[in-house]
Amino acid sequence: MAYLTSSEFQQFGYSPPFNEDDFDSAEQSAEIAINSVTSFYDPNLGSQDLVVDVSSSFPYRVKRATAFKKAVAMQTQFVIDSNAKSAYELQQNNVSSYSVGGTSMTFKSGVADTMTVGSTGVLKAVRTLLGQYGLLYVGVDHV
Repeated sequence: MAYLTSSEFQQFGYSPPFNEDDFDSAEQSAEIAINSVTSFYDPNLGSQDLVVDVSSSFPYRVKRATAFKKAVAMQTQFVIDSNAKSAYELQQNNVSSYSVGGTSMTFKSGVADTMTVGSTGVLKAVRTLLGQYGLLYVGVDHV
């Protein structure tokens, strides 16, 4: 089950693509990116249920689940805007220099370097939002 529906995406102020399949694909890519930094609501690894938390009688659970959905919406919009479905594609599209004839230009950094966290492809704003609600993975990421 998807973390976010297109109507929820619109409620956060974003406009989904005209094609529902494009939205579903972008949302799935956003899920994969977000699951790389948190497994809190991941149905395969997490112990929390997003659907239950959204409709919980405990306000902190509702706030946490809403913040998570907002993070997914932000990441989904980034996937749509950047047209990169993975961190690898984002790095491939990350233009840092180009040459035409005898003229070449080099930029300090590209979009992927300035807007995302490391090699995850997750927006810095998304990571910050997840961190504010204690949703980030804090274990060892490799051995």
